[in-house]
Amino acid sequence: MKKIFHYGPPLLPVWLGRRFVVPILLASLACIGSPSMGNGVSSERIDLTINGMVCSFCVQGVERKIRGLPATQNVKIDLSKRIVQVWVRPGETIQDDQLRKLIRDAGFDVREIKHINLSP
Repeated sequence: MKKIFHYGPPLLPVWLGRRFVVPILLASLACIGSPSMGNGVSSERIDLTINGMVCSFCVQGVERKIRGLPATQNVKIDLSKRIVQVWVRPGETIQDDQLRKLIRDAGFDVREIKHINLSP
């Protein structure tokens, strides 16, 4: 039987890595970047339904306008459903009138605005 020498830190057995380390690592990565990280400050997401967006250039224009707001944490736009999701920085707010004006200035109409509370 040939001996294999390993110099360096001990290696985890393959079965241990797959069963225990990987799920814990994935679970911890899922928490990174979460809007409410247990800091006690409420956070919200605003969902806007918009008429008139038909192409990626429309999406870029709307996204650029909304990202320009200081209270915006993140923006996601689904062109096929014409939905804009805006994550608001914890402890800050964005007024509906402000969003309506931004979207109108970009050349589109807001059909609906929903506020979703993300705090636990």
